[in-house]
Amino acid sequence: MATVATDLITYLATVSGVGSITAALPTLYAGTMPEFPDECGAVIEYGGLPGTYVLGQDAIHHEFPRVQVVFRGEKQDYTGPRDKAESAYQALAALANTTINGTKYLRLEPLQPPFRIVQDGNLRFHIGFNLSIEKEPEA
Repeated sequence: MATVATDLITYLATVSGVGSITAALPTLYAGTMPEFPDECGAVIEYGGLPGTYVLGQDAIHHEFPRVQVVFRGEKQDYTGPRDKAESAYQALAALANTTINGTKYLRLEPLQPPFRIVQDGNLRFHIGFNLSIEKEPEA
């Protein structure tokens, strides 16, 4: 079963050119950002909003998960991860009424433009943004 994070890294690898999900040399990760490679990105799920119901139905009609999209660069490189974050931001903000891995995504709303999250102990900048998503439940 695919997750929101795996769906979005699949989409980003396909349309935005910000990274790869190939097994040999992945640079986009779902749910975590490993220590290496230095240059990589991740989509990390966190708590969203309650789902909505339709009168007369017991099942959730729409879900509202949230994710953080983060990119990291080489030591002291701010521009590289910032540019990738901007490209991902533009690509995901334009995504609407699209099915990815069998799940229908109605809209993705960035909660802010890309921003500096942290510079880690290896002096690598982490640049990212948060998204609120409206999607149909997985079948």
